[in-house]
Order: sequence, then C-alpha cells, then structure tokens
Amino acid sequence: MVKENHRDSTSARYTSPHEADVKTLCKQECVRIVNSKRCRYALIPLVLFLTILVIYVIFDYPPEPPPFCATAACIRTGWNLKQSMNLQVKPCDDFYSYVCGGNWTKLSDKRKPGNEWQNLLAENVSQSDPKPVRQAKQMFNVCTNRGNRIVEGYGKLEGYYTRFGLPAIPTVLKRSEGWAVEEDLPFDWVDSVAQIRRSLGLNVLIGIDAADTNRLVLGYPDLPKGWDYPTSYRPKIEHVSQLLETVQIVATNMIQVADAINPSWNITDRDNKFENLGYQIQDLHRLLPNKTTTTSADDQTTISVQDLDPMLQRYLNSLFTNLPDAKPAPTDQLQISSSNHQYLKDLIKTLTNQDPEQIELYIWGVVSTFLLQHQFSHVGLESDCADQVRQLMGPAISYMAIEANNPNNASVEVMLQRVRPELKQTILAIDWMDEPSRNGSLTMINAKIEVLERVLNASKLELYYRELDVGGNNLENWINGLGFVSKNTLKSWRSTSGSQWDPAATILQKPFRDLGLDSLNLGSLGVTLISELLSGLANSTSWSNRTNEAYAHLATCSEFDLDAVGLILAMQVFKRMEETEQPLPGEFFTAQQAFFISYGWQTCNGDRGERSISRVNNVVRNFEPFSEAFECSAGSPMNPEEKCSVWN
Repeated sequence: MVKENHRDSTSARYTSPHEADVKTLCKQECVRIVNSKRCRYALIPLVLFLTILVIYVIFDYPPEPPPFCATAACIRTGWNLKQSMNLQVKPCDDFYSYVCGGNWTKLSDKRKPGNEWQNLLAENVSQSDPKPVRQAKQMFNVCTNRGNRIVEGYGKLEGYYTRFGLPAIPTVLKRSEGWAVEEDLPFDWVDSVAQIRRSLGLNVLIGIDAADTNRLVLGYPDLPKGWDYPTSYRPKIEHVSQLLETVQIVATNMIQVADAINPSWNITDRDNKFENLGYQIQDLHRLLPNKTTTTSADDQTTISVQDLDPMLQRYLNSLFTNLPDAKPAPTDQLQISSSNHQYLKDLIKTLTNQDPEQIELYIWGVVSTFLLQHQFSHVGLESDCADQVRQLMGPAISYMAIEANNPNNASVEVMLQRVRPELKQTILAIDWMDEPSRNGSLTMINAKIEVLERVLNASKLELYYRELDVGGNNLENWINGLGFVSKNTLKSWRSTSGSQWDPAATILQKPFRDLGLDSLNLGSLGVTLISELLSGLANSTSWSNRTNEAYAHLATCSEFDLDAVGLILAMQVFKRMEETEQPLPGEFFTAQQAFFISYGWQTCNGDRGERSISRVNNVVRNFEPFSEAFECSAGSPMNPEEKCSVWN
C-alpha cells in the first residue's frame, strides 16, 4: 500500500496548481500577440490608402500663396523701402519726402562711380573674360604700377612728336643756339594739327566735332589745362599775374619734354630760354581770333566741303587719311555756326602771315602742356587710373558692371526690348517735331541702342575693340586709347552705329539690380534708360531750328523734361503688360504706386537739396496717372489744376 502511494521517478512530471496557471497565461499571451500582428498587417493597406489620399489632396489643392510677393528680391526691396520711406508724410503733399524721408542713406545700393570702376578693374584677370575686359584690367594694372611708370618715364615721346611732324627741339630754340636746322623741310602746320587730332583727339587751332551721327561740325579748338594765356594784354595786375603763371606752366612743361627727348643735350641758361619761348607763344596767342559765345540767335548753317578755304580742305584730307569710308566728299555739307565760320576765316588769314617756326613753337607748347596733364611719369592714384580707363574703354567697363550686377529680369537687355517700340511710336506721334527732326531723332536713338547692344554682347564688344592695342607701357596705352577713341569718333559721322555715347556712368551710378516686380523695374531702370536714350536730342544737330524753337517754348515749364518723358513712356509700357502683380511685403502698395515709388526712390539724394526735391516732385505732379494712383485731390501740391506737358 505504501508502495502504491510512493511517487515513481519515471512517471510523468507532477504539475502544481501554480504552474498550470502560468501555462494558461502564456497560451493566452501568445494568442494575443498573434492576433495583434494580424491586426497590424491588416492596418498596412489602410495606412497606405490614407497616405495616398493625403498626397492627392496636397497636390490637387495646394495651399493658397501668400498675399504678397515672397521672392528674395521682393523681400529685400520691401525691407529697404520700409526703412527708406517716411510714411508719416502724405504722398500727395510732398512725394519726395514720402519716398526719401526715411533712413535710406545707410541702406542705399548706390555707389560712387569712381569707386565702382576701380573695384571692377582691380579684379584678377580671367581668361574667360572677353578680350576687351582683360585689356581694360591690364591698362588699369599698368597705370597703377609704380615701377612701370618710373621706368617708362618720357622715353616714348620722341616717336610721337615725329608722328605729329614736330622736331625734338623747337626750331626757334635751335636757331637761337646756332644749331643745325633742316631748311629744306618747312613746317606744315595743317598736317601737324590733323595728325594730333587723329592721335590724341586734341583740336589744336582748328576744331572739329564728329560725335554726332551724319554731321561734321567745324568749330573752336581745345585748350589744355593750364593754357590760360589772356586773350588780350592790358597792364593790369590780374592780367600780369595770369600771364606770368601761364608762362611758367608752359615753360616747365616744355622743359620736361625737351629733357626727356634729349637726355644728353647741353644747353646753358635753360630755364630762362624756355621762359622766353613761353612769352613768344603768348605773342602769337594774342594775335589769334577770339572765341565768341554762341547765342540762340546764332543759327547753325551748313557749308559744303568744296566751298571751304583750300587750307581747311587740306586739313580734312589729312585728318581722314586711311579712313576712306568716312572721308567727306566735296559735296558733303558740314555744320557750322556763323561765329565758328568767322573764327576760321580770321584764323586762316592770321596764320598765313605768320612765321611757320612760330606756329610750330605754339603747337609744340600746346602738345607738351596736354601730355603733361597726364603726369605719366608719376605715381597716380588708383581712382585717376580708373577714370582714365573709363574714358578710353567705357563700353568694356559697362559690360563688366552689368555682368557683376547680374540683374536677371531687370537687365538692360530685357528692358531695352520693352521700351524700344514706345520710343519709336512717341517720336513719330509728336506734332511739334518736323519730319527731318523725327528722322534725326530716330537715327540718334538707334545709334545709342547699338551702343547698348554692344556692351551686352561679348562678341560685339570684341569686334568693336579689335584694333586697340594694350601693352605694358602706360604712356603708350594712354595715347593708343586716345587714338582709338578719336578714330572711332571720326568714323561715326558716316555711320548710324557710330554714337560715342558712353553708358558706363549711368549704369554704375544706378546699379540696375532686379527689384522683384515689373512695376519697380520699369519705374527705375525703364525711366532711366528712356531718359538716357533721349538725352542730347534737344538743341542738337538732329533737330531743325523750327523743332528746337518749338521745344524751347514748350519746355519752359519744366527743366526735368527727360525724366518726365521717361516716366510717361515707362508707364505706357507697364500698362500694356497683362500680368497682375502681387504687392511687396509690408505696406501692400498697388502696382501703380510701386511704379512711382521706385522712380522717386532711385532719384533720392542724401543732401535732400532743392534740386533733388524738384526733380521728383515737379515730374510726378505734372503726370495725371500719379494723382490717380495715390488718389490726390484736385488742387493738392502733387495734383495742381494746370499741368506742364511736353512729350504727352
């Protein structure tokens, strides 16, 4: 019995009540886990479906855009305007103070042109730059290099004087020293001044201007800085002082040139002898006809080449040597005023009776004084060198400036295409302009447009500068540049693409960056571009006397008519655009208001003088769309009852 109750070690394991509960719980947990995984697997399709539904809703119903222009350009412009403007001023009372009355001077994007030219030219030369850009940078670097300027000195001058038909030492001085004089080679002053004009662009004795397309203009000569001989001598202290000072300047300049060309020459009492030459120059200068002031009554006339004095005909033949396409034909008409014509007659009469050696001395002194202005043997400031390069290679600097600013849709090229048709239509529709003046205006405008297209296109820029040589000698670079500009000026009168207009200063004074909206870009770049293209038309040879008189009568009510016509035509371009603009962030100006604010903003001036205020207020107050844009009541300062309009 006891044996039966004894647990056999080989029988099944005994399970206590506690262990049975644990097993049950484990089974239940396993079932729960399994069921949970199945639920998860069952939810995957549902999650995928909901995800697809959300994506579909997002793309099919995008969120509403912000109620303002949110591009980087718009945000930048909006912030700058917010700081620049004085919103406490009512725009209908004083628009200039409204736009420019804030703290704009600390935030302005405007820079001094000279500094900008210097910064662009000081950049490293890149082989990817167009050749004219590389040449402009090289010209600047050579000019600012002290070593080049000192080593170079005046050593190249003799070759240039030979080109001008001038001796290494004035013949008058040679004769007084008993030195050999080439008697068989008389001095040809006509050919000499023609060569100087071709090489330096300097008008000596005879003046000629070929910057206007389709017109050659005869006139007065140029006088270099420091050439202040009194036209008539009277025994007064101011005349004596002026004469003494000028003689000293001219004598010193001639000494420096003579020493440079003749480094080993030996002359006693040099300073006094050159001072005496300075007084001899004064003697001839006093005999030359005086320049008279041209008045409005001094009408421009024309004269054919064949009717000119034979000496002037010879001057033109020499001047246009190797320029057969530009050389005036005998029947070509030259522009000249009655005072200019009388001056040239008197000049020829005077010089015909003068000793050629005295005329040679006079020209020798003028050229020496002109060349010494450059001070090419001294260390020049970088700003001076930058200004020199701009004068000689302005289109190349304009190209650099536009590339640097990268204005995108505010680019000159895009804006040019927008405003060009409006300019043509306006010129053709003006009733106070006669037909010859319309044709002349369109010719001048097209010539300027071709200049702009040149600075926007690297290939056209390289083609334009293909004949310019730039090397390691500053003096040669300067004179080569002067000759290049002079030659292109002489060729320009025969060509509609020959305008000598240089847009560099305008482009750099008002960097044409994208302001974010078409209204803003048209109010700034558009207005400026139109004004620049029209500048120079009034009182030019492109207009007849009748048109000039009509314009002068109409323009008496406003001295800022170019800004006004720029504003008018830019607004016409804007109205023809179909796109609706979002407002700038901030005050939410309308597109029309933004247009005028942009115009005023780019005209702001830190001194807030009367001229700056008038330039903005006097233009907008005479333009009805401005009053409509800002809802100015009739008779308010910016909406007078009577308005001045020239170009409408």
